[in-house]
Amino acid sequence: MPIALHAMGLLERIRSSLRSRPRPIDRLATIAAGYESLAAALERHHALCRLGAIRDELRRLAAETAAQAAMIRGLSLARGITPAPAAPPAPNGANNWARLSGDLAAQLSLYRETLRALAELEGGDPELAARLRLFAATEDRNLGALRRLALLCDPLALD
Repeated sequence: MPIALHAMGLLERIRSSLRSRPRPIDRLATIAAGYESLAAALERHHALCRLGAIRDELRRLAAETAAQAAMIRGLSLARGITPAPAAPPAPNGANNWARLSGDLAAQLSLYRETLRALAELEGGDPELAARLRLFAATEDRNLGALRRLALLCDPLALD
């Protein structure tokens, strides 16, 4: 009898782990909110930056990230998924390097989550997967641009 109870407990654990796993389409809601928060952070950090070339590139990245967030939000809404609200802004760093490093970490995390959702959607929704591939290609370029900006900043300089 104890073996049967143990097997039933194991089956229940498997079932509960499968239930708590979000569907790939549901991840779009979280991804959209993350990109909206990132766009707002980039805009705030653009306003704080006094270095002309970095400031101009931050403005471009903020605008492009906002457009990307709107696109993901639209994809979510078109499939009946209500996007999550954007997260409250994170505290700003003491200098450009700290702020851009935080932005870079956030964007990298979102990019990985996007690729994870894309891999899971490949077989189920080819049209959405194709749009996410274009989205991911743009984000890959943006990630490289943000990485270059962070490398240009002096981590010891105070603003």
